[in-house]
Amino acid sequence: MNEFISAENVDLNIVVAPQSFKLDWVLAPQEWGLGFLRTGMWPNDPPPFDWDCGQYAINYEAVSRSSIASQILKVLEKRRCMLTIDESKALGNPNSGFCKSVIELSKRAKMVRELNGTPLTQSPMDYYGQLRALGQLQGMLPTAFRNRYAVLGGFMGRQVTQEIKNGEELARILDGCTFRALKSDWRKDLPPKNYTSIHLEMTVEQRKHYQTMMEEFYVLVDDADVTAEMVVTQLMKLRQISSGVLLDGDREYTIEQPDKMPKVKAALELAGGQGKTIVSHYFKISGRVLIDAFKKAKLNPAYIQGGMKPAEVVEQKDKFNTDSTCRVLVGQERATALGHTLIGQPGDRCNKIAFYENSYSLYHRSQLEDRNHRGDQDEMCTCYDFIASPIDQVAVDALVRKKNMADEMDAIIKSVKAERKTK
Repeated sequence: MNEFISAENVDLNIVVAPQSFKLDWVLAPQEWGLGFLRTGMWPNDPPPFDWDCGQYAINYEAVSRSSIASQILKVLEKRRCMLTIDESKALGNPNSGFCKSVIELSKRAKMVRELNGTPLTQSPMDYYGQLRALGQLQGMLPTAFRNRYAVLGGFMGRQVTQEIKNGEELARILDGCTFRALKSDWRKDLPPKNYTSIHLEMTVEQRKHYQTMMEEFYVLVDDADVTAEMVVTQLMKLRQISSGVLLDGDREYTIEQPDKMPKVKAALELAGGQGKTIVSHYFKISGRVLIDAFKKAKLNPAYIQGGMKPAEVVEQKDKFNTDSTCRVLVGQERATALGHTLIGQPGDRCNKIAFYENSYSLYHRSQLEDRNHRGDQDEMCTCYDFIASPIDQVAVDALVRKKNMADEMDAIIKSVKAERKTK
């Protein structure tokens, strides 16, 4: 926003953002002392054809629809616009309608800026849409980019792997149009972040279901025709059991009474301690179980779930941050991961985040860890992993391994910069 208001060649900032914090972009100018900026968002406000100056936010899903994208395209063609793409990792699929629409929008913008809190890639192809939107690659098509920088493997050698080909060349392109600001570099005043695992024992009923499912798993992996999808399905069921829930198609039910579930007990104990707590979960039914348990414990929980309207999300965040009786926020992983500031107030900070369940997404995990480790946070923050089964441990271990791999491109870019300085 500071760059936008100081630039002389633009008078509109069109922001493309996730639905869950589109409204944050509307509220941000006032929060940051830029209240003179006119703000609006789709679909509450019509496209800003006649605005003198301002900031207009639109969500990913709307940009993917051709009828709405064409209206925004006309704004960019008729006005002097800066295009801001928030959480630009969403451009990772070059064949998606969203990626194609954003690339077309970027061609009409006077300036393009991308923000990406966790620039982790599953493959080199995740860079393609982001670089094209920044005007790089000289119009290179996805196939040519894949052939130049990706390594194929997997089934019949047709799947793009995480390995990068011509890595130094790609690093030079990234170095020319990107920079990475690590918290450790620009927020040295933030308190430390601590990690700990809470090991729990499943109930008799959970262990019975878990062992039955493991027997099926043993049979499955001995099958010569086992597929990755079959394995993932079994892992998902085992993770459900370790949380005391089961999903069968549209049916959801609990294995145990919530007050007997080890993870629920641990969450209640953690949330009842000093400071506020975020409890992240993966399965929707787990969120309902947690909210109900926290209400019964009179902890006045706030929540962030998928499908909420932006105003509802802002209301729940405000409740958690400002209401002293609200001691815990229950957040569904994907909906809570991006962009939210959940730190509480001075003297009553949110200093704990508990991972009631983990998926295998390092992107969401890394983002979640920073929801309370930002802004004016002045207390040490601790991340807790609830481990009630070997499968829970597998998920946590997998995230640690991915975290190590995420440093690969950073290391290459650093070597390129070091080489440039010596010349």
